[in-house]
Order: sequence, then structure tokens, then C-alpha cells
Amino acid sequence: MIPSIIGAKYGKMIGEFGSRSTHGVSGAVFAANNKTIVIDQFTFDGTANTVVLIGKTRIATLNGTEVPVVPLGREAGSLGAYHNDLLVLDIPGTESISEYKYIAVWNTDNQGESFGSVTIPDDFTPPAPHALGAILVGKKHEVSVLNIIIEDSKKVSFIGMSYDGQGPAVFFWAGHAAQPDENGTALLWKDAVSQEVKRIFRAETITVTLPPGNLTISDYSYISLWCVKFVVSFGHFFLVNTSSWNVPPSTDVIRVYDNCEVLSADHLQVRWSIKGGIIDVQLSGKIPLSSFMAFGVSGMTSHIRGSDVAVAWVNLRNMKPTVVDYHMQSSSQCSMGSGACPDTVAKPTEGTNDVALTSSSTVGGVMRISYSRYLDTGDSLDKVIPTDKSVYVVWAIGPVKDGNTVLFNEDTIVSASTQINFGRTASNVCPELINIPPYTVDPLPAWPTLEIRDQDQLRVDLGPAGGVRGYSAITEKRGGWKYSWYINGLLVPVIKLQRGKRCIFNVFGGNDPTNPGNYHPFYLTSSDRGGYSQLSEEQKKEEVIYADKQTGPLCKYIDDGSNPDSLDSFAEYQAHLTLDCSDRVVGGLLEWTPDSSTPDTVYYQSYTHFGMGFKIELSSSAAIPTLSFSMAIGLLLAAILKKLLAE
Repeated sequence: MIPSIIGAKYGKMIGEFGSRSTHGVSGAVFAANNKTIVIDQFTFDGTANTVVLIGKTRIATLNGTEVPVVPLGREAGSLGAYHNDLLVLDIPGTESISEYKYIAVWNTDNQGESFGSVTIPDDFTPPAPHALGAILVGKKHEVSVLNIIIEDSKKVSFIGMSYDGQGPAVFFWAGHAAQPDENGTALLWKDAVSQEVKRIFRAETITVTLPPGNLTISDYSYISLWCVKFVVSFGHFFLVNTSSWNVPPSTDVIRVYDNCEVLSADHLQVRWSIKGGIIDVQLSGKIPLSSFMAFGVSGMTSHIRGSDVAVAWVNLRNMKPTVVDYHMQSSSQCSMGSGACPDTVAKPTEGTNDVALTSSSTVGGVMRISYSRYLDTGDSLDKVIPTDKSVYVVWAIGPVKDGNTVLFNEDTIVSASTQINFGRTASNVCPELINIPPYTVDPLPAWPTLEIRDQDQLRVDLGPAGGVRGYSAITEKRGGWKYSWYINGLLVPVIKLQRGKRCIFNVFGGNDPTNPGNYHPFYLTSSDRGGYSQLSEEQKKEEVIYADKQTGPLCKYIDDGSNPDSLDSFAEYQAHLTLDCSDRVVGGLLEWTPDSSTPDTVYYQSYTHFGMGFKIELSSSAAIPTLSFSMAIGLLLAAILKKLLAE
């Protein structure tokens, strides 16, 4: 029997299918935790009507409990063919592995037959989190804990942790030296790019995770709260006797994927493995937590209509991950069963939910959600996923409202232009999305604010937001979209106009509402955020529109791939921009004459997207002096008298 230790890849070994197994059944069976079974090097010939059974009798019988390969909450499907594959199974119900006596590959025909089984020992203890106690040493800055829990082979929880928050450049840290030193590695503890500790802890539970990769906790000698700037530990503990810790393996060790494809550079990736007629998928998105990811199959043509996708997100109200099977009749919001809808409400024919959540994590600014489904679900709304040819896939990123309402609207990015051969030779070369900066640097300063004064003809185009020094820094607002308004070729300038003088805006923001990512009606408003079409009816009542929306053909500035954050002004960045626009197009004209009732400051914005524009500052025209008749006569007489005296 092989004991479970930190670094034992799949947990604690239960046993192996013996030589008496039939139909090619073989493999080593592990308990990853009290509910998860892992069968390594699993082989089976795929004989029909065969399931995995777990039971409480000494010998496998038909009275056991079926363990579904795809946990859809209904009758388990038949096992497919496997050849030295990794099979991960979650036991249904509330009982632990230790309450059962066997695991069997069971054929359900007639009275049933075991094709192979493994006995679970009576004294079997599955892996579980391991408590170390309050063993921190070298404590400074009021650091303390009540307990330290090794959750799994890559995760540690500090229970009741306190810290005064006063240290500069502080990180959770792991290293290989005999004492904490500067050669360690920053650990993940929050859902953000920077993992620097910048706040006070007051008797909190803080969970830290090793960075992605093959290393586990047993590969390190200590874990510390480490001050990089002053090269000192504020509290640490040593990792000793790890071979005696019967802890679970990390989820990313038992959920492995043979393939990876980049769907959107630096934003969305899909990983997958296929075995036994089942595809295991992981979506990884460097996106806000208030967003969803979607992925699925379009077919032999690059059409969104009729696509079959899984939509995955985290409900921010309870932090519960969710995966739902969707049928896309279009990329618009589901209404009355039409549009992008869950299969279970799609019209005219309802389907079933055929995707099952398997794992999730949100750390380091990256959301990862994994799910499984059959290649052929048997549902008429689902596409059969082929393994012998390339097909077009659909992916999407969009907002989630109130934690649980997926929105397919103007802010949703949908693409159907990528092709994937799901049965290709294994290729897993995606770059890692989690990238922990070693130090926190001071925020880059905003580019100088630009101004346009007293011009009555203004051209309005789209263009990139200019990185961290552009739109967000200039306007001190969080950008709502990847584009911003360019006025006369300048990124979000302050426009200074005079009341009573007409101004004409020549708009090139896109006029095709079926392409929401490039559809930006231009309007003038009291809102410094814009996005009027996305507001609730109550919110709309609070906004004043001074010039209603105007559309025009799409003209967009494109950069040459340069990094705007490395440039000190928009003028430098401007040299890297090229306007993509046909010479033949004519813009949409918006005419506006501010008057005495117009406030001193209004905003130019996108009607369909938040945070793309800036402000217009108004002043009154200089007054022209007027003379009364009597004053004019007096001035004339004074001039005549002055002339006579001079003579």
C-alpha cells in the first residue's frame, strides 16, 4: 500500500484492478479526498452498458451506487473505451469513500457482472486537510495566527491571521533555503494581478496558493510573510515531516488537459482532453469577476446561429461557480426562448443541460472553470463534437448582472472565427495567464490632458484607450471598453466651446447595431460615464441628454503593437497610430448649439458603452460694449472740444 504524502500525485492509493479483471480493465485507484476517486492508467474495452459502481458489501453486487463519469445529476451514462487514461470520479451523495467497501467496473446487462474491482480497506483514511497549529516564528508587525492548515498539496490557510499592514512591499513567500531569504517565490492570495499585501489583517482566514506549475508544498522548506524591501520575514513556519501529511492533491494535478488553444490573447484560453467519449474542458479567463466566459461548437461554418456553447461564471453574491448549456439562435439577450438561451428554456424545442461543473478557482486575476460533457449528448440542441476534423468554435466574454444573469448585449464580445480539431495530437503550449509582478511599482502618471478650443467642426473617431496612462488616468475614470473617443485625432481631449456658437460633430463611431463591439452612437450628456442604453429606467431619469445620439460609419485608429505605458505623452503614442477609414465614407453629423441653460460642463460619450469620452467645458462669449445715444453725443462733444483747445 502506498501512503499519501504531499507530492503523492493523485492522493492515497486504494489498490489496483487485479489479474482476474476482464474486458481489459486495469489501473491504479486513488482517493484524492473523501469524495473523489482517481484511476490512473485506466484501461477498458468500452463494452456497452458498463458503469463504475461503489458499494458497501464485501463483493460487488448490482445494489451498489453508480458513480457518474459526467456528474449531470441524473442516471449515469455507460463507460466508453479507455486506454491508459486518467479517470476522475466524484462520489454522489454525502457519504465518504471510507464508508464503502469496493469500487468496481460493472456491467448492468441481465443480473450484472463485475469486470474488475478494488477492495477498500476497513481502516482506510482518505486524504484530508492537515492542521499544524500556531507554529509561526520570527513574528513582527503584530503578526499572529490561531492555526495553519495545509489544505492540499499547493494550498495553505492561515486561520485567525492578524497583521498591522505597515510593511512596504510585503508578500506571502515560499523558498528552499534553511531560513527565509530574498530568493523565494511570491504566492497567490487574492484575485488580482499584484499579490502584494497592502492592508491590515484582523483575525482573518487567509488562503495562499503556490503559483501554477509542478511544484508542491513539499518542494519548499518554509512559507513566510516576507518584506521584499527590507529583506526580512514578518513571520514564517518550516515545512518538515511532510511525508506524514495525508493531504489531498491539488485540483490542477488531478484535472489535467492534453490540449490548449488561445482564444483571445492575454484574455481567454481553452484546455481540453478527450477520453471514453467524454470531453473535459477548462476555460481560463483574465477577465473581471463580474464577467462570464462561453465556449462551444458552431460547426463546419463560422456562424453564431445554432451554436452550442457552455457559459461559465462565478456568482459574486455567493462565490458559487456555475456552468450552463446554452443554445445560440443569435448573440442577443435571451427573451421568450429566443436569442442566446439556456437549452432548458430555448424555443421552439427545449433541451437539457448537458454540461457538468468539475472544478473552479479565481486567483491571481484569472478565473478558471472546468466542466465535462459527452461528445454526443443525444440532445437535439447540442452539437456532436467531432474528433476527426476541424470545426469552427464560438467563444464569448460578457457581463453578468446581479451575480446570476448572463447578459448578451453591447458589451459582449462574441467570436466564431476560430477552428479547432479536438482530436488532434496533444498540443498544450498556451502561455500562463497568471503572472505575479515581483514588486509593486508606483502607478505610472497620466499623459497630459489635451485641449481643443473654439473649433466649430470636430471629427469623432474610435481608437485604443492608451493603456494605463491613457483614458483611465486622464479622466480618472475606469474605462468601460477597450476603445475611447478620438476628437480631431486626439485621445479624449477637453473640448472648450462658447455658448451661442454652433458646433458640428462629424461622427465615425460605427452604424451597424448587429456588430455591438463596433457600434458606438455619439451623444452629449450630463453623465461622466455614458452608456445610456444600458441604464435602468430609474437611472435614465437621472441623466440629461443635451444632444441625442448620432451614428456614422466606422473609422478607427489602430496602433502598431507598441506599448503605450512606456511612452510619456499621447504625442509620442500618436506616432504609432494609423487611421483605418475609407476616404469615401461620410460621417454622421450632430449639430449642437449650447445656450444659457446649458451647464458649464457636459460630456461626450458612447450611447451603448460605458466610459469612452470626456468633458466639454463651456464659457460665455465676450460681451460687445454698447453705447447709449446720450453717451455717444457726450463723447463726440468731448472730442470736438479737445480739438478746438488744441488749435
